[in-house]
Amino acid sequence: MRLKFILLILLISCSCYAQKTIKPLGFNKDSISIVTNIKFNNAVTFEDLIITFEKVLVDSRCPKDAQCVRAGEAEVLISIYKNGVFLDNKIVIIDGEGYIFKKNNMFYKLNNYELYLSALFPHPKTDEKIKDENYNVDFFVKKNYRQ
Repeated sequence: MRLKFILLILLISCSCYAQKTIKPLGFNKDSISIVTNIKFNNAVTFEDLIITFEKVLVDSRCPKDAQCVRAGEAEVLISIYKNGVFLDNKIVIIDGEGYIFKKNNMFYKLNNYELYLSALFPHPKTDEKIKDENYNVDFFVKKNYRQ
């Protein structure tokens, strides 16, 4: 009996440590400095940067009219130019559930600002293929008060 009790306590304590929690960033669009939308193959300017939405590399998000085990994600390619000179291409991962993770969504730091992509539109449907020119992404800038 005593052995069973000890094993039960051990099992419960191990299961508590086995669960890993992934914590999204602690902000939402209400607390963001600048929010805008970039259409496919278009660009936005922020300070001396030009951010161009080049293409959707992968869109494996769960369709609106389906039930999926996993929400999926999308990968978006953007290009960054500074003062008209090409800097870099970045692949940004957009979570299908709408969570914003610094390691996936932030693609550039400028002085005390962090630049993110947060959402891809439209959301897929099972019976429709989305044409590239119909895609657009939400771009936002978060002011980083800690240096």
